[in-house]
Amino acid sequence: MTKTRQAAEHEPIARVLPMLSVPHLDRDFDYLVDANQSDDAQPGVRVRVRFHGRLVDAFVLERRSETEHPGKLGWLDRVVSAE
Repeated sequence: MTKTRQAAEHEPIARVLPMLSVPHLDRDFDYLVDANQSDDAQPGVRVRVRFHGRLVDAFVLERRSETEHPGKLGWLDRVVSAE
């Protein structure tokens, strides 16, 4: 049975900077924060996100209530570390 995710109640969007070696993708992206991750997914925290089908490290830059992204957002995979 698959677990249904529920977005965080307060600031459900995390703006993250993926650690990629591709210069043209050196920018931030928005991801949904699961309610269970909300306390830990704060600015400066290292997370894992799915980016083009693979898991990559990223850093949370900020939490937001809204996104400018017109499409469907992916979810943070997990919070790794505060460092």
